Amino acid sequence: MNKFSDFIYGMDFHTITKKYTPKKLAENLSFDDGRILAYKLLLNKELDDELREYAAELLDKLRFIYVKEWSADWKNDVFLGDAFLLTRKYDEEYAAYKRAYEKASPAPPSLLLCLASCYGTLNPPITADEAEKLTLKALEKELSLRGVVIIRGIYKSKNDQNKFDYWDRIYQELKGKEQHTSEGVWPNMLPKDVPPGGYTSPCS
Repeated sequence: MNKFSDFIYGMDFHTITKKYTPKKLAENLSFDDGRILAYKLLLNKELDDELREYAAELLDKLRFIYVKEWSADWKNDVFLGDAFLLTRKYDEEYAAYKRAYEKASPAPPSLLLCLASCYGTLNPPITADEAEKLTLKALEKELSLRGVVIIRGIYKSKNDQNKFDYWDRIYQELKGKEQHTSEGVWPNMLPKDVPPGGYTSPCS
């Protein structure tokens, strides 16, 4: 951690966002410090939307400044996509998930569901058929409550009552049960800062 990082971490979040632009911080913090600060801003206890928007912009600046480090892990784009989801920037959310999908080989269920979930936005960037295909592929690999909720919603929008009823029965069976899935995992950052259970998306 450099001297600038020490200085930044001595401030409260609102002071940081008023004193520095996201670009300024991205240029002066290390890649890991930048992501950790974005993580803390995104999940601030106040649920402050301005702090979340700052976090999303900071991550996006890090993507361009630390191109090699960012590209090394597709989960960075999932992290950014979730940040855009939390700030209701749905076109940017989809674009980030799409970049992650193009890097991951093979794409895990969690990532397939991120893409499929974009169908639920006001002006979805994917069709119901595309979302259905992605979700069924994810469910073939791993049965998860999130996947079942998404596929059930897709069939409701398509007015396919038989398939909706089928997945609704599975939903009722899974609801309330503890599950251990690969959903919503964000990239690891610094070991000393990893919370219990790792960095996990609140969007799953």
